[in-house]
This record gives sequence, C-alpha cells and structure tokens, in this order.
Amino acid sequence: MFKYNKYIFKKIKILTPLILTIVFIFSPIFIGQAQTLPENNMILTPLTEEGGIADQVGYAAVNENTPRTIIANIVRVVLGFTGIIFLILIITSGYQWMMSGGNEEKITSAKKRISNATIGLILIIFAYSIFSFFFAKLWQILSS
Repeated sequence: MFKYNKYIFKKIKILTPLILTIVFIFSPIFIGQAQTLPENNMILTPLTEEGGIADQVGYAAVNENTPRTIIANIVRVVLGFTGIIFLILIITSGYQWMMSGGNEEKITSAKKRISNATIGLILIIFAYSIFSFFFAKLWQILSS
C-alpha cells in the first residue's frame, strides 16, 4: 500500500508542472481574444442601456421594482440561504464521520444527517420548480 501511495505522489509531482505550463502557455491566446471583441458586441452591451440586448430584440429594458421582481429576488435569497445551510450540514456531517474513530453511533448519526440534508435539498428544488411553474402561468394569465 505504501508503494501505491508513492506512485501516486510521483505522478502528481510530474503532472502538476506540466499542467501549469500548458495553462500559462495557452492563457495569452484566450486573453488576447477577449480583448479584441468589438465595442458594439451584444455580449458587452449592458441590458439596460439604449441599444442593449433587450432593445435590439424588441423588448424594453425596465429597471422597475414590480411585485414579480421583488418576489423573485426574495426566492433567490431564500434559496441561497438554503444552499448555504445544506453545504454546512454536509461539511459538518462529513467531519463528524471522519472524526468518529469507528464509533458506530457517530457514523450512523452523520449518515442520517447527510441523507436528511439531501432529501431536504431535493424537496426545496421541487418546491421551487413547482412555484416557478405556477408563478409563470399566473403571470401569463394576469398579463394577457
């Protein structure tokens, strides 16, 4: 087992400088291409300016705080917090599992917390998809 680990570290020592060299050699090509884009490129034109993407496609760019945008922002913030909570639960459970020292109670507790956090995240994603579907349909009905 010790020889296997030595072999992996030897490969990593060889591949790391090779990969870094390739990245540094080819990075000026990508940077140069990004700097040569024309000024009137649709990608670089902000959405809200006159002549922006929305204006070119035929929509008016609006920066109003409508109830729809307020609700969408609230949902984004709540989903961001749930993602952070999920990440914290997974990290603490993984740490508890690693530091359990073979204690079956701690391992079972960590596994249970990981599975509950994953189930909770899946439920939140389903709730968001249902909410966005019905909210989009409601908006279509009210705007027509």
